[in-house]
Amino acid sequence: MIECISISIYDTTVPAIRPIPENFAEKGSCKLYYDGGDTKLVNLMASRLEFAMEVDYSQSLNSLFYDHLFTGNETKFKTIVRDQDDNTLWEGFLLPDEYSEPFTTGTFFIDLTATDGLARLKGKKFSDAWYRARHSYTKILADCLKKTGLALDIYLSPAIENVAPNAGRWDSIFIDGASWGDETSKADCYEILEAVLKETACTLFQQNGRWYVEGYNRRSKNPASYYHIDADGVYVSDVANAVLSTTYNDWNASPQITLKPPYKEVIVNSGVSDVNPLFPEDIVVQPWTKTSDTDEFPLPKYWKGTGITPILGSMIASPIPEYDGEDLQVQSFISAAGIYEEANDAQVYNNYISFKNPVYVKGGNGEKLSIKITLSTVYADTFFDDPPTVDTLVYDILLGGTSIISNRKNFTSRDNYLPDFDKTEISSTFGKATSTLVIEDYRLKQSGFLDVRIHHPYSKYTGQPVQIEVLEINYIDQQQKTFSKRRDIDFTQTETLDIKHGDSVLDKVKNNFIYQPVIPEAEFTEVPFGQTYAYDGDNNPLGWGLLVANETDYLRVITQPTKIYLQRIDSDFPEYVQSVRWINAGQYYIFLDLPDGHIVRTGDRLLVRESGAAGDPQTATLHNYREQWRKTTHQRHAQRFGYILSEMIHDNYPTGLVMFEGTTAGLVFPLSLTGYEVGEGFRRWIPLRLELIFGENETRATFIEFKNEKVRDYEA
Repeated sequence: MIECISISIYDTTVPAIRPIPENFAEKGSCKLYYDGGDTKLVNLMASRLEFAMEVDYSQSLNSLFYDHLFTGNETKFKTIVRDQDDNTLWEGFLLPDEYSEPFTTGTFFIDLTATDGLARLKGKKFSDAWYRARHSYTKILADCLKKTGLALDIYLSPAIENVAPNAGRWDSIFIDGASWGDETSKADCYEILEAVLKETACTLFQQNGRWYVEGYNRRSKNPASYYHIDADGVYVSDVANAVLSTTYNDWNASPQITLKPPYKEVIVNSGVSDVNPLFPEDIVVQPWTKTSDTDEFPLPKYWKGTGITPILGSMIASPIPEYDGEDLQVQSFISAAGIYEEANDAQVYNNYISFKNPVYVKGGNGEKLSIKITLSTVYADTFFDDPPTVDTLVYDILLGGTSIISNRKNFTSRDNYLPDFDKTEISSTFGKATSTLVIEDYRLKQSGFLDVRIHHPYSKYTGQPVQIEVLEINYIDQQQKTFSKRRDIDFTQTETLDIKHGDSVLDKVKNNFIYQPVIPEAEFTEVPFGQTYAYDGDNNPLGWGLLVANETDYLRVITQPTKIYLQRIDSDFPEYVQSVRWINAGQYYIFLDLPDGHIVRTGDRLLVRESGAAGDPQTATLHNYREQWRKTTHQRHAQRFGYILSEMIHDNYPTGLVMFEGTTAGLVFPLSLTGYEVGEGFRRWIPLRLELIFGENETRATFIEFKNEKVRDYEA
């Protein structure tokens, strides 16, 4: 029980640990406010402390007695409220730009206000680098809250969790900072904080020197459980069975009672966007302006060869002209074959180019694939017995390593997937064959990594190089963006939530939650580097690269290309680098090809996961986890995030809810469990707005009834 309080004011700009000696506060003037709303769906309960400081007669002879508190520095004077046992109840900072007093003599009081800083987040923005990186959910909370000036730990009790191991802590759920801004416009910290709380159905408030983030369905639970997150967003420990104090309402006057209806329907509009192409443009267009000899043509960024070494270049003319990046052109020949050996089925099927990094697509629930592939090859009479036909250019589309669409002769349904074919004469000895495959609404039976193989053409002389052009690859995805749960009840009220993010198994979308298990720092070795614009030995430009100082670090990278990560400045996300290139041109250069075109900067961290697993951590299992969510109460089978959010809100409004507004005896904080008998029995309450009047030991409050029941009466 709180018997008395003390208010301490500290000057944070001086190295002192004792408060500034001030005078007494006026009795009854000390009030702590928590602002909320009229619904359970409150995300921010910003708080402020109001009190009046005494100026006695002798002090009033010198006007502006407290003018030293008027500074313009919003975090200079820290204010801490403690109880009689020295327990911290609340922390904040004096408002720096509000001060007034009467110009008179005698004893009087001056009103002062301190706030928790949440309102001051409006207009505050992060560095440009922050918006170019991914961050864990917990780090986003911490980064925003540190902008208040308060370095407080966070106690998180989420409403929704991913089903993946340890994902309920939310430190392994990552969000792209780019979803809040670009070079021209950036969201401020208040917008970002409010958005992540809204989409995860949580309420934030400060109490006992901590930030609490509680799910709508977790409030008023006793005992309570939390994830303890430090002020930097790093998980510390589980806090289980935390027993909260219980207060029984003793109304000082008749409160106002209101009934709130349940929702007929809750609609969630996901912010996931499919504006990014599933296949990057460089699949078919690789910018490259270097003029070079045949043996200096670079490897394609996004293609690898099996039995074939794909090299960018053209075979149309001799000498080979400069490659201008118009189309992806690779030379294909079967090096183990004799120069005059005719290509057989096995040689064609076993020699191909395919994606270095297959892309993950969703299937098994009505999803459809629409894809277009256009291939061409230049042919000479000496390379083919007969002019090319529809069977000359062979392709495979694979899902999870299994061919699902192909024109191979031994493919069961090949007749359904024969491409359109065309021949064009280039000269008296050269021609060009083009195959175009268009697949629409192919129903995907399962999720998996989608890959495309383009085989060596059927030709007479396999030992001679044959040019293959990949002119076009398109994929059409159908993203579900609206999720709704509608009840079979007579009430008509609808709640619509427009959230910034959502779930999608795809990589090439914006605003989706990404699950990646936390990788221990001990598994990484950091490689120091300098950012530079690289040139080869002939002074030809190679682009922005990383200059590695010594051969040891250079070899560490190039001998382990499947273990390279980049952690961008201001980020806690170790990003697997799918494409690493290097060159020793008198100096050691490393090139990282990142999906968003990010140029590695000083402050980024180049990491080699020497003691961990090789390869992309985003396996098929992790991709599938992205769309598997559940409520932290009344758990059912895993569902899409939007459906879970909709269900959870229905559970919190299972019937009509009673709302009280009035004054109750005692001090009620946001964590307090309160109860009162109304109607058929005892009910528990959630505070929505609070005004704690310390001198009177009472609280003016708005409460809403706490109910969290599994709703089952959904319409079919």
